[in-house]
Amino acid sequence: MQRSINFYYFINSFSYIAIGFLSVFLLSRFAMGGTGLMFDIPSVLYKHGLQFAAQEEDWWYDSVIAVFSSRVISYIFLGLVMYVIYLKAIPYKGYLKLYFIWASFISFTLLIGEIFFGNILKEGVYHALAWLYVGQTFRLIMIISMMMMYLLMGIMYGKAMVLSANIYFVKFDENRLQRFFLYQVFYPYLAFIVIFTLLMLPEFPVILLVSLYTGVIILLIVLFHSGKHAKFMNSDEEPGPVMFDYKAFLTALFLTIFYVVFLSGGVLLS
Repeated sequence: MQRSINFYYFINSFSYIAIGFLSVFLLSRFAMGGTGLMFDIPSVLYKHGLQFAAQEEDWWYDSVIAVFSSRVISYIFLGLVMYVIYLKAIPYKGYLKLYFIWASFISFTLLIGEIFFGNILKEGVYHALAWLYVGQTFRLIMIISMMMMYLLMGIMYGKAMVLSANIYFVKFDENRLQRFFLYQVFYPYLAFIVIFTLLMLPEFPVILLVSLYTGVIILLIVLFHSGKHAKFMNSDEEPGPVMFDYKAFLTALFLTIFYVVFLSGGVLLS
């Protein structure tokens, strides 16, 4: 019985992680590609990212800054909107709120990784900063700031992840908290990054994947801070039933098939 419950924790959360990632990935890439079209720069959307069909001479000051900062802006917008919606949804017990917390978590994880690893590897948003003549000292400050943001995210999502448990039950003990965190948060996220790394092969988008990998570090910080938030669970109610959210699973499956089949050959945005 307990194994089936743990599986429901796992598969429900995994489904919403996949939906959250694919929606953030597609919306941010469409935002970036749409920004490029404003400057008559077409692009091709692949499962590993966006490639611009433009020569070096087609790029100029405004287009570089707008295009390569649009992805960061979309991460900020999506992360904030999803997090606010999740906070409003905390009192409710619907499974859908798992989508909002995971979409928010992934948005902020990709945001920090884009700035942190982009500056180190001189890719992505680095191009916009370079054309803005941002100096090495300021970029170093940004890198250090992003390291602090990892810690801040771990603290911020500690309470949020714990309160997502009221979907299933409303009272925590120490053993339940550990089991819940592993099967609803940690294991599904690990499975997600492994599966989507394999789906992106033979390409390996370094910034995207390494950013997702650092999410594991954030979740370990979340685990460290989660115990102190168990007191927020209401102990006067009885645990609710744990069910398989087949709608979320089928949605995740459909989006993943679309992602693999249609984006493997590329979709022209022109």
